[in-house]
Amino acid sequence: MDQRQLPQDFKEFIRFFNKNEVCYLLVGGWATGLYGHPRATKDIGFLVATDDENLEKLKSALSDFGAPSLDLEPFKENGSVYRMGRHSVLRMAERNIQASEVEDVLLRGRVIREYPEDKPLPSFLAIGMTANSPVHVVYSRLGTGDDVEYFVITVYKPDLAEWDVTFTSRRHKS
Repeated sequence: MDQRQLPQDFKEFIRFFNKNEVCYLLVGGWATGLYGHPRATKDIGFLVATDDENLEKLKSALSDFGAPSLDLEPFKENGSVYRMGRHSVLRMAERNIQASEVEDVLLRGRVIREYPEDKPLPSFLAIGMTANSPVHVVYSRLGTGDDVEYFVITVYKPDLAEWDVTFTSRRHKS
């Protein structure tokens, strides 16, 4: 049987978990593949111990990986699921947008565009105000009510040259 190789960014992520001695368990498709039952997947899943000491180790590992600083309190809630791809994490870091700001937009922001035809899930553009400026978050979600998983696609600070003064409508190009 042909063995799939773990992508380099996944290897790097695990290396930072191990370097920082994060207590975790590999779950999902990659985990079942290690036990001889390969499954097609483009993501990697971890179950992470949520005691204060381990969450500090997690914070260090995420920082080493290049992720922006984030509030660890939500990780203590049962059933918490956070999904961010490398693209969105890198955009947050280069644009100086904190994970807590993204979470605030997801929970308290306002949806200004819906993209119902997007695949594999419909996506949304939401705006929220941070302490310094407006932030746009493009995301998809799965579930409803208290059982929602958010998939952050990208984040950015809208430019007044491209958006109206409310940052909710694009300016028309002349």
